[in-house]
Amino acid sequence: MKKFFIIIAIGIVVLIGWYFFFKPYDYQVMFSTPTSKGTVFEGLKKWQENFDRKKDSSIAITNTNPFESFTQQLHVKDSLITMRWELSSVNDSVTEVKLFVKDENNSVANKVDVITGDATIKEIALKKVQNFRSGFKSHIQEFKIDSVSLGETPSFFCIYKTIHTTVDRKAFEMMQTNPQIMEFLNEHQLQLIHKPFTQFTKYNKNNDSITFNFCFPIQKTDSLPTLINSLKYGETKRKKALKAIFHGNYVISDHAWYTLFDYANNHDIAVNELPLEIYFNDPHMGGKELGWKAEIYMPLKDQED
Repeated sequence: MKKFFIIIAIGIVVLIGWYFFFKPYDYQVMFSTPTSKGTVFEGLKKWQENFDRKKDSSIAITNTNPFESFTQQLHVKDSLITMRWELSSVNDSVTEVKLFVKDENNSVANKVDVITGDATIKEIALKKVQNFRSGFKSHIQEFKIDSVSLGETPSFFCIYKTIHTTVDRKAFEMMQTNPQIMEFLNEHQLQLIHKPFTQFTKYNKNNDSITFNFCFPIQKTDSLPTLINSLKYGETKRKKALKAIFHGNYVISDHAWYTLFDYANNHDIAVNELPLEIYFNDPHMGGKELGWKAEIYMPLKDQED
C-alpha cells in the first residue's frame, strides 16, 4: 500500500511539473465551423489586417503554414502573448479550430490563475475567439459552394491576356482587362461561343501571388486578326478534374479552391492546385451576388498538358 501511495505522489509531482513548466500553452479554446481550412485561414489573415490596434497593444504575425496554422504575438502592457491557431478538417465541410494561448513573460502565474478561475489570459483568448467568430460567421454567409464532384475541364479556343496579381485583386484585374478584350472582339466582329474563364498557371500560397490567363472563347478560323496589346490566342484541353459550383461575388471565388483542396486531401486525390474558373454572370449587370454562378475546376495530377 505504501508503494502505491509513493507512485501516486510521484505521478502528481510529475503532472504538476509538466503543467507549470513544460506545457506549451497556458490556455486553449476549441470550436468548429462549417467551412474549409483555407477559408478559416484567409479569415484569420483578414482579421489580422483589420485588427483594432490600441495604444497599449500591438499584434503581429510571427509564423504561418498556409491552411494549417497561424501564429500571432500580441503585446498588452507588460505581457507578450503568443496565439497559435491550428486548423484540421473534421470532414469535407467542417473545420476544427484550436487556439493555444501563452503569455511568454508570465506563463507560470497565468497557469495558476487558470486553476483558480481568475486568468486574464483566459479572458483574452475567449475575447479574441468571440471577435473573430462574429465577423467570420457573417463572411461565410456571403457565398455558397455546392457539393464536389468529378468532372472535366472544357476544351476551348480563346483570346486571352496573362495577368500577374494577387488573389485579392483577381476580380479587379479582370474588370480592368474586360473592356480591352471586348473592344477587340467587337472591332473584328468575333463572337463569344461560351462564357469567359480564367486558367491559373501559378499560385503561391505563401504570398497569395497568382498568374492566370483571362480567356474569352471564340471560334477558331484560318483568318483571325492580328493581336495587339499583349493579347494572345490559345487553346485549353480537356482534363479530368474535381468540380464545385460557386455562388457569390467572384472576388471571393477562391473559397471554392479551398473546398476542393480539402476534398482532395480527405479523399487522397492528387490535384495540381491550379484551378480553372468559368463565370456565368456579368458583374457589371449587378444583381444579388449569391445568384452569381461560377464553375470551379481543380485538375487532377499526372495528366498530359
